[in-house]
Amino acid sequence: MIQKIKLAAKYGIHHLSNYILYNFDDTPRDLWKRLKINIDLNKNLGLQIYSFPMKYMPLMYRDRSYINEPNWNRKFLRNVQAIINVVKGAVMCSEDFFHRAFGKNEKEFIEILHMPESILMFRQREPQKPEEDWLKEFHDLSKGGQMELLTTICNNWSKKELHRAISNTKDGKLKNILEYYLPDDSNETGLFLNNDIR
Repeated sequence: MIQKIKLAAKYGIHHLSNYILYNFDDTPRDLWKRLKINIDLNKNLGLQIYSFPMKYMPLMYRDRSYINEPNWNRKFLRNVQAIINVVKGAVMCSEDFFHRAFGKNEKEFIEILHMPESILMFRQREPQKPEEDWLKEFHDLSKGGQMELLTTICNNWSKKELHRAISNTKDGKLKNILEYYLPDDSNETGLFLNNDIR
């Protein structure tokens, strides 16, 4: 793909788009790396490549429930879709835009995939207090604690189930961070991915 884009750039084709498949034979880290290739090509060759992440679904599935476990899970797929919805399907060309939406590196992207939707979808250009507070609590968890957090979220999707899981959790750190995941009925509009950010 890279050589073909370089060839197109050589002959004056500077506006391109491509689909980036995920939830197939890949991991979230693979998705971030493939999206970053376009950002680097934009920066290095003066191009405008728009990426369109596309969730893989097997032909035999009649709904969109397929999850390529263990690489992907319900929460990660939901958060990728939340980002895509905010950007109206396309990953913009700007490096700053990409870093804010998908993280500056693979580690940050994984953190974003763990993020509560109430924080993820309403981020501004700079982190605000709710995001900073959640990140601090997330980093305070051990690796095992982060895995337990993800398992609890994926297994308790409804508000009622999550309330029950929080009540049954004895780990104080886990109990505190799970509170962030309770559904938020706010009607605010996300600001960090406005159309004027390129």
